[in-house]
Amino acid sequence: MNSTTGRTKDNIDQYANLAAYYDQHGWQRIAHQWISAFDEFVRRKNLTPRRLYDVCCGTGEFLSLLDERFEFDSLAGVDASAEMLDIARGKGIRHAELTLADVRGFRLDQPAELATCQYNSLNCMVEDMDMERVLTSVAESLASGGWFLFDIKMPVFYERHCNFGLVNRPGEFMLRGGHFDRARSIAFTAVEGFMRGDDGRFDRMVFHQIERSWPFADLRSMLDRSGFAAIEFIHDTSNVTENDADETERLFVAAQRRG
Repeated sequence: MNSTTGRTKDNIDQYANLAAYYDQHGWQRIAHQWISAFDEFVRRKNLTPRRLYDVCCGTGEFLSLLDERFEFDSLAGVDASAEMLDIARGKGIRHAELTLADVRGFRLDQPAELATCQYNSLNCMVEDMDMERVLTSVAESLASGGWFLFDIKMPVFYERHCNFGLVNRPGEFMLRGGHFDRARSIAFTAVEGFMRGDDGRFDRMVFHQIERSWPFADLRSMLDRSGFAAIEFIHDTSNVTENDADETERLFVAAQRRG
């Protein structure tokens, strides 16, 4: 794996402990939301992609859903967590090429027609430089005119939801605390509690994360500098315009690489 530094690396390290519980406790649910958005988009664009790159693929749930519903020659999944990839490899995903790597510097040997990134993974790129490196590497892994589909939390999400809370449901008891630094658009979240493992026993869980968000104008500029041209809002945010994007908590975005 390529070297990682600073707060972005701290985020990656947290998934070593979280991986074993990720699917079990429902955090993969965003993949099931994304599959409908993906299907809707490729049908509307009349696309028949043969190669797809899933950025920060995690436990491979989205790749597994794609494998069940579409015919691909290659499904490339890249993640910086060995523990998450171990779970992905156990799902028997056909045509999957799973790679342990830092997505900020990874490039496919053969370009894909589509790339995806979900569950606010891009918000984990805490520094501007990290975000632009990811966007550039994705653009360079896409064929000319290829599309990058991703979701991202906007600053208003953290203003409304970065606070204290309690999760108390079967198999999970967690306390969450958070703080949003509006001046830097950085959110700090700490989650601590107990989660039931596969053996039925409760294990102590501690998860700290730092996330970054950007005003849409800044995000748009980074996409442009990284090699993307056209941008569309899709799925639940298909009615959003660039003028009101900053009032939306989470954007679903399709960005097209320049031809």
